[in-house]
Amino acid sequence: MRIALTFAARATGPAEDPEIDTTTTVELFASALAKLGHDVERIDVTGSPARVIARLEATPPDLILNLAEGAKGRTRDALFPAVFEELNLPCIGPDTATWCLFAEKLARGASLEDTLRALVKSACKRFGLTERSDAPRRQKKALRVGLTFNVKRETGEEEAEFDSQKTIDAIAFAIESYGHAVVHLEADAELPMSLAGARPDVVFNVAEGHRGRGREAQVPALCEMLGIPYTASDPTTLAICLDKSLAKQILRSAGVDTPSWQLLTTGREKLRPMRFPVIVKPNAEGTSKGITGASVVMDEAGVRAAARVLIERYGQPALVEEYIRGRELTVGLLGDKRPRVLPIMEVVFVDPSEHPVYGFEEKQADTTKVRFECPASLTPAEQRRVEKVARDTFAALDCRDVARVDLRMAEDGTLFVLEVNPLPGLAPDFSDLCVIAKHAGMDHKALIGEILAGAIKRLQQGRSSAASPAAPGTVPPPPNKQAISPIALPPPPPLPEDKA
Repeated sequence: MRIALTFAARATGPAEDPEIDTTTTVELFASALAKLGHDVERIDVTGSPARVIARLEATPPDLILNLAEGAKGRTRDALFPAVFEELNLPCIGPDTATWCLFAEKLARGASLEDTLRALVKSACKRFGLTERSDAPRRQKKALRVGLTFNVKRETGEEEAEFDSQKTIDAIAFAIESYGHAVVHLEADAELPMSLAGARPDVVFNVAEGHRGRGREAQVPALCEMLGIPYTASDPTTLAICLDKSLAKQILRSAGVDTPSWQLLTTGREKLRPMRFPVIVKPNAEGTSKGITGASVVMDEAGVRAAARVLIERYGQPALVEEYIRGRELTVGLLGDKRPRVLPIMEVVFVDPSEHPVYGFEEKQADTTKVRFECPASLTPAEQRRVEKVARDTFAALDCRDVARVDLRMAEDGTLFVLEVNPLPGLAPDFSDLCVIAKHAGMDHKALIGEILAGAIKRLQQGRSSAASPAAPGTVPPPPNKQAISPIALPPPPPLPEDKA
């Protein structure tokens, strides 16, 4: 059976709070269910209920084992069971009858596996379900999911932002585990024709694009033209976030602190008053390309020399930014209007120099220059402030589905946003977001499912809008920018048959 294990692993609150499910507890339950032969999906219900609903509607489980309770009120125990009932999803726990059976089995010396076996068996009888692995699954029609990507074929900086074939295969495997068919679409010059010919229902986009500061927006813009819903942020947000100077202007106007900066297009411009040291980096690159320990300079001559090198090397302006002494933090977020903030991770420099940076070399797999602490050692007040800044940043740049926010906490406690990545890496057990998600009790499959759920929700909304006629005498609303009818194209090729 496909069993969703729902829990509340809130990042804030005292660790001894009995209503907060620890990672250890979740893993014990998940492992026991997996040993019984079930396909277990961990779903943290903290954050916006809309995100949880979209997640469950995108890939409905056969059964929900609920450990979560609401945060407030006398009826908090009934909150999530009521939501699941409204979605017509069978659910057990945390009602009295379920836990009485649970406690009785454990009191008689039964193992956790035997106890959960009894619970599942009782639920199957109650809801008319079957535990057989060959039984038809409770799910909606399988979707054609286009996976757009740029594959890394060379080492070095030029293709550093692209994904390895191993990562692409892992993402495809996760999508397929939800019953969907994956169509591999490399984001090269042939993509406009291959995407139009493939006609996917939705696109899972991890493509970085080719050339220019708007390269990350290329695939989403093409999807919008064809009326295909896709994951992650829209073209405007992706283009703005890659242009660091432009993103900083928006953050500053929204009241989010970011280090003072200046953009140099030639290296000969008059410098504004700025506090040294400063860091000089390319304005529109990812993966910390062009950033090394030598990027931190102490005077005007150093700024001009470093800027000229970057301008010539990368063919784009150089960003000069005040260097912030303090702790390096990174925060992952999932969702939309009310995103869920994942555990905060700190990048700890090993044997740091006077001005350490999280540069290109530090982001390689074999580095020994940094280690990671997740969750970061912060006071509750510091944690709340970091979460608020991350949410404010996500909202100011109109991010969607997923993003990662990189910050520095200055020695006086001030938080400065360095940059935002609305298309973070998804390499299992390596990319920052995947490491953070793992500490939140989410494996790679669950993380991919969370991101995919946003595109599926928009697909469903588009279909609902198209099926609902406007009331007489009313002006129909403007079409959803991801729900417009696609241009006339030939029918998609048939899905390949499953091999025995």
